[in-house]
Amino acid sequence: VEAAAEDEVIEHEERELIESIIEFGDTVAREVMVPRPDMVIIPSTATVAEALDLAIGNGHSRLPVFGPGDTDVVGLTYIKDLIRAERDGDAQASIQELARPVRFIPENKPVARLMREMQAGKFHMAIVANEYGDIAGLVTLEDCLEELVGEIVDEYDVDDLQIEELPDGDFLVDGGVAISDLN
Repeated sequence: VEAAAEDEVIEHEERELIESIIEFGDTVAREVMVPRPDMVIIPSTATVAEALDLAIGNGHSRLPVFGPGDTDVVGLTYIKDLIRAERDGDAQASIQELARPVRFIPENKPVARLMREMQAGKFHMAIVANEYGDIAGLVTLEDCLEELVGEIVDEYDVDDLQIEELPDGDFLVDGGVAISDLN
């Protein structure tokens, strides 16, 4: 790939895509997931109206529903189900009535295999569990795609600088930035 780029057989963008495809095979779910502290969750005690406010406020179409102790995911809620329930006059109904089944995956699952499973199983979100069975985070189909093609920005994404060069030559780096991205 490098030789083809130097000989100008392929363009820079093509080179980056080919290299990301090669690296994609070695990537695991832990590397692309949203970590547990950054997850937007709905408590199982929430009403449809509360869940809808949370989903709209954060710009998500699917949110995990956590059980009583906030240590276990009991399902997923879809914003389309919340809107339908609210229109039907069930805004005060329990969110547990609308929770759909959730998929759990190990944090060391290869992203390439996960993406194929997501396509075959027609699901867009999975909960990532660590080796002890604790919730480590969540991963979406979009997270997997972004690993291949780069960041996918939509109308809800906030454009915040994660790496900023300061006037004195130092760098201010967000603690969540991967070391490989910083390099």
